[in-house]
Amino acid sequence: MRICIKPHKRCEKCGHLVLEYLPQCPYCNRTSEDVMPKIVQPVAIKKDAVPRTAVRQAKQQSVVNKTRSTSNKNIYKIILAATSIAALLVAAIFLLKPAQYERSIMETLDADYVVKTNQELSGFADIYTKINRYRKSFDSNADYSEITYKRLYDYYHGFYNNADTTEKFRRTAIVEHEEKYRKPVTQKIHNVLDLWDDYVRKHDINNYLQVNVVTGYLVQEDYYDRYYRPKFYFGLSYPSGEYAIKDCFVALRIDYDNISEVLDLKTMKNNDNPQQYFYLSGVDNSSFWDYHTATVEIFNLTLRDGTKIYANDINNVPENVRLYQAHRSLENEERLIKEFVDSDYVTQSDYVKNYMDAKLRAKDPECFNFVNRFIF
Repeated sequence: MRICIKPHKRCEKCGHLVLEYLPQCPYCNRTSEDVMPKIVQPVAIKKDAVPRTAVRQAKQQSVVNKTRSTSNKNIYKIILAATSIAALLVAAIFLLKPAQYERSIMETLDADYVVKTNQELSGFADIYTKINRYRKSFDSNADYSEITYKRLYDYYHGFYNNADTTEKFRRTAIVEHEEKYRKPVTQKIHNVLDLWDDYVRKHDINNYLQVNVVTGYLVQEDYYDRYYRPKFYFGLSYPSGEYAIKDCFVALRIDYDNISEVLDLKTMKNNDNPQQYFYLSGVDNSSFWDYHTATVEIFNLTLRDGTKIYANDINNVPENVRLYQAHRSLENEERLIKEFVDSDYVTQSDYVKNYMDAKLRAKDPECFNFVNRFIF
């Protein structure tokens, strides 16, 4: 048997021995032009001249390369997925903190945990502080054992103390109160006010006469000296007209030497301008009115029809009427309603509070009771 060995060449790139007539290296796919010098006389090669072993080895190497590439991609995807899952777990643990955030309010929490949680949930530390402050008051109350810190926080900040929610309840309650309680008594209370307004118009002395004391100095001179005598006169005004009153009784007082005089309307009219005045003849002081004052108090006056009105008549007006006349607020109006119309009248503030409490209690009765007792 004869063994025929065909000529071989070594690939300059990978170093493998390959058949000399192959155009490229089957191991690294390098063409023969890159491996060796050009052949002057190319030899025709038959199709079945390539050894099966070489072809099989080339295919195996290609499969290996593809397998390695696919394997590397799969490993990268697995690592990426694992990293994402780990990040999500860390975030969930940090935000939700089920180990302590879901605990019953009967249990205490770590101080560091409370501080860190407050950075994520504003107001958490304040709630926890109040719970600790009153813990002895409820530590044996089974009604609160099911309340967790998360449940209480969500209820208080998400509902009970939520401005949008509470304002909606408040507006609805005000509309209901207006229809049920205030409108039915509006006319009645107006009638009461009209009566007292009319009484005040008729019995308030200031509606008939107002007196202002105008002060100055009378300068007197003689051959030897000059004297400054304090003087004064009355500025009179008549809101209801000068002829609405016939007479009056007033007391003039000066906080000097116990000066006090009783005057009537005629006397004041005779001294009501700069040329008609009173003066203190025994006083010489150019700065007298810098330290002293003159006042007039009206005790009573007589109208043209003979009716007498006294200064203390105005005290007959009920206090709640005077408050409302001075400041026409809803609160002052409701005081009048309870005094003159209905003593059992439900005020707007009471109705709104009861309405809102009912709505807030319905959301979570246990949390509502706890918040009202220990937090609000």
